[in-house]
Amino acid sequence: MKHEMPHVSPFMLRGFRYYVRRYLRRHFSAVRMAKGCVPRIPDQHAVVVFASHPSWWDPLIATLLNWQVLSGRTAFTPMDQRALDRYPAFRKLGYYGVDLDSLRGAKRFLAVTRGLLQSRDSAIWMTPSGRFTDPRTRIKFQPGLSHLACSSPSVSLVPLALEYPFWEERTPEALIEFGEVISTDAKEQSKSDWGHELELALAETQARLADKAMSRDPANFVSLVEGSAGVGGAYDLFRRIRANLAGRRFDPRHAVSSQEDRR
Repeated sequence: MKHEMPHVSPFMLRGFRYYVRRYLRRHFSAVRMAKGCVPRIPDQHAVVVFASHPSWWDPLIATLLNWQVLSGRTAFTPMDQRALDRYPAFRKLGYYGVDLDSLRGAKRFLAVTRGLLQSRDSAIWMTPSGRFTDPRTRIKFQPGLSHLACSSPSVSLVPLALEYPFWEERTPEALIEFGEVISTDAKEQSKSDWGHELELALAETQARLADKAMSRDPANFVSLVEGSAGVGGAYDLFRRIRANLAGRRFDPRHAVSSQEDRR
């Protein structure tokens, strides 16, 4: 059976990227990626990024990462068919519907995804848990990813951990860490062994990110987006006036104001 392949409208994608960047800037203190974790993908490989799924924000973060970290690749994302029916505009952004509760839906997911992976310029972004999970819980995967790993040569599999903790500001941080790249080349193992290896790889990536999140130290990260800071309104206006009178440059960040108050 021939399946319809997902489509990406370059015009809509450009607009959506800039919208996502502005939207993240409004709602996060910063979007931060752990230092030294940019995945090194062989040129001849397509990519599957398999991520934890702690929040509604995950697809927007994936859009930003594909743009800024995996630039040049075309992103595709499997999405629950019922959700895609509610947001049909996503069909033009590389999203394709899946119904993993049925055998027919699972077969369609595998056929479409394998077809996309035949192009080395493709990047598949997926959440193998199939549901929201706590960012620090070890995730049990649905079988689709291990099926792909068994049957897709020349593919790089990349774990991705995400967290959204509150640190010093009124808005949260978006924290990101990629794990080590796993190649499907010259690697023959069962679906069960693949599933165990990939679950462990994501769990280890989550643990590393959790340590950095608990350190609350921005020096462990590079900023992809600098977002909103401060309280806003009359309070920040008062702080700005006070800084001007003291001959200081006003910085709305709470951490900075706390350090100034202690001086």
